[in-house]
Amino acid sequence: MGVTTRESYIKLNFYEKSIHYGLVFASIFIAFLPLIANIIDLLRGKDYKINWGNDFSYWSLLFIILGLIVWAHQRALLKLEKVVTSQEAKVIRNILIKVAEEKEWSIDHNTSENFSVKIRKLFSTELVIVLYKKDHILIGSINSPYTRNSFGSLLRFRKNRQLIKEKIKN
Repeated sequence: MGVTTRESYIKLNFYEKSIHYGLVFASIFIAFLPLIANIIDLLRGKDYKINWGNDFSYWSLLFIILGLIVWAHQRALLKLEKVVTSQEAKVIRNILIKVAEEKEWSIDHNTSENFSVKIRKLFSTELVIVLYKKDHILIGSINSPYTRNSFGSLLRFRKNRQLIKEKIKN
């Protein structure tokens, strides 16, 4: 997983995107199943008109709307939060190492440009990413795409980011 940013979002490779947006892809696929079935019927020579007023089109519309809502939510999870600080990257890194040791988090990356930890819980692994910039840091957290995920971990994202922000500001 890349920890570089593009417009203050966590950058994912193709595999990580397919995992992160998997529910979006599934809902869009389900939405187009009736249309695909109608096209197959037309190719087989059946005289069939696509009726956009039937139940299938309503279900398709529902799944497209669901897919867009889930996409917006998943996209928001990739957004990095900006925290303005006057502390140097070295000082911030030492604070983050101390917090990781206190909370028993596993340090994933620790370089002069970024810091990330893996927080393992019973059913998921959260990845918290901190990027050092000149006068601020960027903090983000997502479910690790390489482990089993749970919706319950979404609530911890905010809590862990808040903890890191508080420690850096103090």
